[in-house]
Amino acid sequence: MPSSNCSTTMRSCNRIFRTAILLLTAILGMLPYLPATWAAHLLPVSIAALPILGITLLLTLFGDKPWRWAHAISLLFCLPVIGAYIPHLRHHPTADHPTLSILSWNAANFHVKRDTMLHATRYIRQQQPGIICLQERPHDILIHWSDIRTSLPGYRYATRNSREDEVLNLAILSQYPILASGERIYEGTYNKYMWADVRINHDTVRIFNVHLQTTGMRKNLGIGKTLIRRLVGNAVIRNHQTDDLCHDIAASPHPVILCGDLNDTPSGYPVRRLRRQLHDLSSQWPLQGTYLHLGGIMKIDYIMASPGITVADYHLHDTPWSDHKIQQATLLIKQ
Repeated sequence: MPSSNCSTTMRSCNRIFRTAILLLTAILGMLPYLPATWAAHLLPVSIAALPILGITLLLTLFGDKPWRWAHAISLLFCLPVIGAYIPHLRHHPTADHPTLSILSWNAANFHVKRDTMLHATRYIRQQQPGIICLQERPHDILIHWSDIRTSLPGYRYATRNSREDEVLNLAILSQYPILASGERIYEGTYNKYMWADVRINHDTVRIFNVHLQTTGMRKNLGIGKTLIRRLVGNAVIRNHQTDDLCHDIAASPHPVILCGDLNDTPSGYPVRRLRRQLHDLSSQWPLQGTYLHLGGIMKIDYIMASPGITVADYHLHDTPWSDHKIQQATLLIKQ
């Protein structure tokens, strides 16, 4: 009798576990289609995306027969999530497709040191990008914009956010003509994104330089309800910012290249919401983190582009001058 009770309990636990995995996998699949606030409260599910998908795959391959089909279907439903971790196909440059080297970096205010700025900008010049997108540009009082411009000669065209905030300022520097520019600033935060229409040969592309709401994660993390509230609260803000960004991308009269710090993982709402409009050109195998703290495993910086803009090369530069790696990509622009 005790053995029978134990067997019944095990079967019940087994059913509960499989049902829970099915539910979590379904939530993962639906995440970018949910309202921004709902998706924010499901942040732990997106953070645990890879373990959830791994368990679902194992249950599909080795689980009990009646459950295999259910898990297989849920896995198919999550193909867009899996796609977020698959590298974008590389293309070789041709004479028909002009190339653009673009560099994007969260500079962490150059650690508020002019010497750090000079070392960093010297390194950037050596990479010879055609366009530079800087996030967390220091305030003029700390390191003046004219000093940054002077340290990056050859970038005749440049634009920055109109309001000098204490932190999280942006800038776009270009060797190509900037025809127009604009921005969206979020009151109550230092977050913002800006855009610039850049003329490249006979084509015009709109460059979005983006810094979305922080995760709230730091080197020394707290635990418990306070941490969860901070993460979810920031995710709510970040997801609504993403909705605005997607609206502005859809309204662009030109093909779009998006660079910046999205502060979320490839399986999170912002990235997957943007992937409904743009290709993620920054995905690579094996997956590499762009944020150097927390073990360096978190990918939160991205380069994305409209269909028709493809990638020939993407790589990360690990430097001592910021808590983020430098992103650099060679893009092919179809005329």
